[in-house]
Amino acid sequence: MGRVMIVAATFPFRKVIGVEFSPELSEIATRNIECARGRLRCLNTEVVTVDATNYQVPAEATVVFFYNPFHGPVLASVLHNIPESLRKSPRKMTVVFKNTPHLEQYLGEGSWLSKRQEFRACDAEHRILILEASQHG
Repeated sequence: MGRVMIVAATFPFRKVIGVEFSPELSEIATRNIECARGRLRCLNTEVVTVDATNYQVPAEATVVFFYNPFHGPVLASVLHNIPESLRKSPRKMTVVFKNTPHLEQYLGEGSWLSKRQEFRACDAEHRILILEASQHG
C-alpha cells in the first residue's frame, strides 16, 4: 500500500517504482504516497499495476527491494527478469530481500546473486539479505 515506496522516497533516489498486482492496492499506494509527498526527497514516484512476472526491470534500476516476496515459480520468473535487464544494460545493482526462506536456491557458486550482508530484521524472525547482482547470470 505504498509504505515501502514512501520509505524509499525519503532518500535521494532519482525515481522510486512500486510494482503491485492489485489495481485496488495500487490506488491505495498512490493515494498514500501523495499524502506523504511533503516529506519525500524523491518526488519521482510511480506505482505500476502489473503481474510481477511480466514486469520488465527498467535499465536505470540500481536497487531492487523485495518485502516478504512470493515464492516458487513466481519468484523464479521475477528473478529471471533482473539479470535479463542487467544483460541489456550492464550496471551495478543491489538486491535486498526481507523474509528470505525461498531465496536460498538462487544463491551459491555460479549464481548471478552474491551475498554482501545478512542480518536479522527487527522482528527477529526474518532475515534481511543485501545481495550484489551481476549480469553474467
